[in-house]
Amino acid sequence: MTETMPYCCISQLELVSFFMLELCLVEYQMLKYQPSLLAAAAVYTAQCAVNRCQHWTKVCESHSKYTGDQLL
Repeated sequence: MTETMPYCCISQLELVSFFMLELCLVEYQMLKYQPSLLAAAAVYTAQCAVNRCQHWTKVCESHSKYTGDQLL
């Protein structure tokens, strides 16, 4: 989906999230975690890095089905 989007349209949050997920791909130990957990943790980490806040909203919680405590 994002492959067809021009680089200028991809937000910094998305780029950092994708980078975090790519780091998980090369680590064998990450296979024990569900892909949905890795994706949620990548978004959470990217939010912390880009927005400099550790705030996992109820909207994020409802979309991911993970609480902020589960991602830490």
